[in-house]
Amino acid sequence: MILDASTLTTFQRCARRWALECEHGRGRWVPKVLLDTILRHAVVALSNGAKPEDVSKEATARYMEGAAKPGLDVVCAPYPLARDFCCVIRTMIPALGRAAMLSLAPGPVLSLTPDLSWRCSASQDQSGALHRWATVDHMDDDSLARELHGWPVFGDVAAADVPMTLHIVEIGRRSNGRQHTPWCKAYRHPAIQGRFAFRKRDGSSLGSGWIPFWFEDAEIEPEAWIDAMERDGLKLIHHLSVKQVPGAARAEFIRQAQIEAERMKQAGEWRSIPQSRCSCDTPFVCPWQAQCFATAPVLA
Repeated sequence: MILDASTLTTFQRCARRWALECEHGRGRWVPKVLLDTILRHAVVALSNGAKPEDVSKEATARYMEGAAKPGLDVVCAPYPLARDFCCVIRTMIPALGRAAMLSLAPGPVLSLTPDLSWRCSASQDQSGALHRWATVDHMDDDSLARELHGWPVFGDVAAADVPMTLHIVEIGRRSNGRQHTPWCKAYRHPAIQGRFAFRKRDGSSLGSGWIPFWFEDAEIEPEAWIDAMERDGLKLIHHLSVKQVPGAARAEFIRQAQIEAERMKQAGEWRSIPQSRCSCDTPFVCPWQAQCFATAPVLA
């Protein structure tokens, strides 16, 4: 059996959802998860010399394809939000292309035991060290802890037995069906034609009078947009070093992975698996609720 961080996370949150996805394929995409998946492929391409404009074009096409089928797992209108995330891609990819990168390859599949392997979602440089790219709403201690505790970081580092560089990109938050982030939203000066900004250079807000607008509605090239972000001191990309996991912790990881792999083998058909009701609506609304709650009670 081959495990990976995404599969193990889904199984532990809800074994029934894992079984449904094994049977029917994955459900609708969480918008951020789709972005992260595409971002990791884009970074590998950039690191091997691909042109940012070509990578950006392919990445936006992939996002719109995923947003169309199987779709985005949102209650708001999906198309405007998908367009926002495509704009995030169109500005983020050239920004990443400005920095020097080590050449990366897709993560390896590593043998844990004779019967169990682990597929790394992180990419790998020529020294063997791992690189994980991920997005967060806002970089703080809580979002960093979630990354370090999760299977994508701990599982990959423990399985590969090497250190990792964790690259985190802040992408703001969703509100009223739009993604509010400097990657796709800025403010026009109330009087000076063509002048736009994101914040004052000291980090404070622009104040009243500045008019919000979106990248997709502006005739501004991505490079000019990124120049303005740099001018205003926006540092939304962070690089952190993650140490190698000690031997005892690695052995415990392998033991736990074996236990969960055995549970998967014995899980059975999805209807026979108890519901994980604590995961039905958090951290996201499960796209399989129509199946699980076909006979759910409703309010009188």
